[in-house]
Amino acid sequence: MLLRMSSVEIYYLLQVLIGLALGFHFPIYALFLERHGLGAEERNQVNAVFMATIAIFEIPTGIIADVWGRKLSCIASFMLMSLTSLIYFQATSIREFLIAEIIGGIAITLSSGAFQAWLEKEMEREEERGVNLQSALSHGHVVTNIARCVGALVGAYVGSLDISWPWLLMAVAYFAIGILAMFSMREKWRKRASIPKSARHSISILRVSLRHLRRTRVLWFVFAQAGLIVLGTYTINMQWPMFCQLGGMRQVALGVTTACWTILLAIGAYGVRNAVPKNAKNRVLQSILLRAQVYVGTVIVIAGMGISCPSLGITAFLLHEIGRGMLEPLFNPESRRSRDRIFDECIVSNAAGIAYYRPSALFALHTS
Repeated sequence: MLLRMSSVEIYYLLQVLIGLALGFHFPIYALFLERHGLGAEERNQVNAVFMATIAIFEIPTGIIADVWGRKLSCIASFMLMSLTSLIYFQATSIREFLIAEIIGGIAITLSSGAFQAWLEKEMEREEERGVNLQSALSHGHVVTNIARCVGALVGAYVGSLDISWPWLLMAVAYFAIGILAMFSMREKWRKRASIPKSARHSISILRVSLRHLRRTRVLWFVFAQAGLIVLGTYTINMQWPMFCQLGGMRQVALGVTTACWTILLAIGAYGVRNAVPKNAKNRVLQSILLRAQVYVGTVIVIAGMGISCPSLGITAFLLHEIGRGMLEPLFNPESRRSRDRIFDECIVSNAAGIAYYRPSALFALHTS
């Protein structure tokens, strides 16, 4: 059956399984860290290490895909995610959590561009009719979000029995995804680059990216907005399970809450995709970006007031995801040049890690 599937169908299948696997840990992640003795600042430090790892390894791990192939890079990513989940399953200290986040960050960078690049090349080789790359990537994003909802519901229920079990589920799921990818992902042999040549190419991309950054004001505007999003929302994203429990919500209901914010995120993204015309000018995009930011900021202020009224805070938290969804297509357009992907995956991740580590943690300390 797998041999008869097209590359797009294989991509959708793997995306569904990846979304399901990721969804397992979403409802219990912050609670898991809290129950192992991590305070607000320590939880943010763990996340900062994850973001910094992505920033550091985004370019170097691209060499693996160039030299040994995109398929192998994706399989390595899935297996490392399985290892990360296993470490979390038995972890009890912040040192083990940090090791897991470093491995997980490397895993993310191994597949962040390689999976999409594999699909693009295989679609070209198979000469897929009636399907374009942008449509395939967009539909893949939708099915991933749907699968995350299902995974969150399962993870919340299993986590109510034992809060470490969702990590075991995630480990098994990612291991299975790696095995499936090994047998389903087809990649035509090609003469691959040597390590020195690939390294030189990666360095040249970085230089072009930095040169482009210096000359393009709109990118500085985008980075400033991304930093504000991190400062304004990430701390609450790490606090909302605790708010839910303050409001008397049972742990199993956290899966429903997670499914709700995933759906609202998708609604915001879908609305902007339909509202923004193709080839829109920067001024139009900046206007939508600012409106979305004002909306997110307003709702986050209301969520902050919800510290003394958990039901208000939870509702506001869910509604702010619509605004975050509106921002997603603006920060992550589906078709862009490789140097622009460097900005999104490397530089913005680095800024997010810095913002996550100190200002966001201090804010969490004052609101917890």
